[in-house]
Amino acid sequence: MGELGRHRGVWRTLGLSVAWLLLAAAAGLALLYAVPELQLVHRLATLAAVFIPFGVLLWGAAVLLFLAAGRGWGKLLALVAVAGLVLAVLWARPYWPAGIGEDGPTGPDAGGGGGVVGTVMTFNARCDSAGADELQEAILARQPDLVVVQGASTRLRESVDTGLADAYPHREFVYEMWGLPSCGTVVLSRLPLGEVPPRSFDQPVVGVDLGFGPVTLVPVDVPGPHDGLRPWREAIDGVGAAVDGAAVD
Repeated sequence: MGELGRHRGVWRTLGLSVAWLLLAAAAGLALLYAVPELQLVHRLATLAAVFIPFGVLLWGAAVLLFLAAGRGWGKLLALVAVAGLVLAVLWARPYWPAGIGEDGPTGPDAGGGGGVVGTVMTFNARCDSAGADELQEAILARQPDLVVVQGASTRLRESVDTGLADAYPHREFVYEMWGLPSCGTVVLSRLPLGEVPPRSFDQPVVGVDLGFGPVTLVPVDVPGPHDGLRPWREAIDGVGAAVDGAAVD
C-alpha cells in the first residue's frame, strides 16, 4: 500500500503540474483576447493569438486534471478553470468556420445578387490548386456578391472560371505575386467590374456597383507578422495611406 500510495502521489503531482501549465497557457490566450493591444507587443504574441480559439481545449483539459488529481483546494481550482472554459467557448464561437450546409445569410436577403447589403467572400489558396471543387461548392452555397481568391494558381483559376462562369460572369485577375507570376488574386463578381485609375499602391484595386452605389475593393495581400511586426504594420499602414477613402478588404 505504501508503494502504491507513493505512485499515486507522483501521478497527482504530475497531473497538477500539467494542469497549472494548461491553466497558465489558457489564461495567456484569454489575456491576448481581452487586451488586443498585447498582440502587437512582440511577433510571438501576434502568432500566439492565432491559437486563441484553442483555449477551449486548454481550459477543458485543466478542468479534468484538477478534478482527477486535485484534493481540497486543488479541486476548487477546477471551478476557476470552468469559468475560463465558459468564457473561452463564448469568445471562440466567431473563430470557427461556418459549414457549407449551415443556415446563414445567403441569397438576396444578405445582398447576394445585388441586394441592399453587399457581401464579399474571401479565400486564400496559398498558391495551391487543391480543394477547387469544395471552394466552388462553398461559393455557390453562400452566394456572395463578390468573391476574392488570393494566392490562386493557374489551375485553380481555370477551375473556378469553368465552374462559376454562369453565377459569376465578371472576373479579373488583378495581381501577380512577386516572384510567382502564375499565382495571384482573382476577383469574381455577379455585376460588372470597373477599372480604377492606377494609384501609388502595389495592391490590386477594382470597382463595382452593388446597387446602392459604387464600391472600390482592394484585396490586400501584405507580409504576415511571422516576417516581423514592423514590415507587417508598415504594409497595413501603407494601405490606409494609399487608398483614399476606399473600402479595403
